[in-house]
Amino acid sequence: MKMKVFKIGLFLFLLSGSSQMWSQVEPSATGGVYDPDSQTRMMMPPPVSGQSFPTTVGSQERSNYFSGGMAFTAAYIDNLLDAQSPTPVSDETYAAFPNISIQRKTARQIQSLGYRAGYVFYQHTSDLNNFTQDADADYVLRMTKYSAISFHDSFNQNSNSFNNPNPPGGTAVSGSPQSPIPGILVPFQSQLSNAVRGDVAVQYARNAMIGGGGNYSFLHYGDNSTAQLINDSDTTGGSAFYNRRIGQRNYLGAIYSYSRFNTHPLNSTIDTHAILGFYTIFLNRTVSISVSGGPQHFKSSQPPYPSSSDWTPAGGASVGWQTQRVNLAASYMRLVTTGGGLVGAFYTNTADLSLQWLLAETWSIRGDGHYYNYRSATPVYTPLNQGGHTLFGIISLQHKITESLTAELGYGNFDQSYSAITSLSNNANSNRVYGSINYQFSRSLGR
Repeated sequence: MKMKVFKIGLFLFLLSGSSQMWSQVEPSATGGVYDPDSQTRMMMPPPVSGQSFPTTVGSQERSNYFSGGMAFTAAYIDNLLDAQSPTPVSDETYAAFPNISIQRKTARQIQSLGYRAGYVFYQHTSDLNNFTQDADADYVLRMTKYSAISFHDSFNQNSNSFNNPNPPGGTAVSGSPQSPIPGILVPFQSQLSNAVRGDVAVQYARNAMIGGGGNYSFLHYGDNSTAQLINDSDTTGGSAFYNRRIGQRNYLGAIYSYSRFNTHPLNSTIDTHAILGFYTIFLNRTVSISVSGGPQHFKSSQPPYPSSSDWTPAGGASVGWQTQRVNLAASYMRLVTTGGGLVGAFYTNTADLSLQWLLAETWSIRGDGHYYNYRSATPVYTPLNQGGHTLFGIISLQHKITESLTAELGYGNFDQSYSAITSLSNNANSNRVYGSINYQFSRSLGR
């Protein structure tokens, strides 16, 4: 089963997938950055773009390049969340993590590919040693001056935001209610996921645009996971939107989305339909604020119980702010989903924050925070599993030693509790301190 899922993920990765549209119909700035020079082409506001806000400060953004490198990381973890031990088990880890990426941008196309892989060694608990990798592929094609299609694929194995051995430049934050809901994290156990999406947008009038897309994703927990009662899941869905420009910087519209969530080996199916109105204002070139809201209907089935359905409010808000020295992105969403690893329908509240501050030419601070709360919407199905929460964050100090060499020192905290999953509730708090040396080179591909 594990090999089969891996092959599916690799196949989807090679096929590429969606970038869920760039910020306006003509590929341009990402994350909903306002373009004052565009008087005719409309923007793609964050609620419908599906794309994440930028994760680096403006001066670090680049295009038409080939890059690669290697990161060496050492870390101390005070609690490996070992369900077999009544007291916390600590350990030191060491990792070597090579990476490679490429991006090409022309007047009509954007192509990007990134791959990172490595091996994590545990000094005292060698049974946790594992291979980790993640990859992403994006393709955007501007078919005409006022229409574009995009594809994106993201693959991940045994790597997450808390214990990633290669310190990321920042965790992606999306302003879209269509973004995949993260699953329960099992930081020191096997976990495999893949998400693929395709989108199209057409501006058919000076101030009007329509579009839509489809998506598929799966989440698989390894057979050797000590976390009991966690189930694999897969999600399929589609969406359509109407986007209207009101004035130069104000956008108003509506989104319809459908999703089907399946879990296994405990079988359950959840179908959701949502109609959300949204409003986005681009205050200036660096600041966008978005809100969305509306009704969501869900129907949950879990044999041998009768099906259950209901209406519930859904929606969220997001803020993006990017300058040459500071990059900030924050979002909040409320939806009904499976809870990613849990069985049944759950009222899901998620909050994400990403911040990078360039203190000086060679010094910067990065911080990421994430909170996920799940409350059962079908308590009759799972009387012992009413939900729980996941909370984790990372803060780090980065120093650029040379043009290619960067050092990073960071601290992360992870707290997770779910009533029915004792392996995640006993000793549920974990702290991680790490240091990393990252060598990175970049070569221009020209235009």
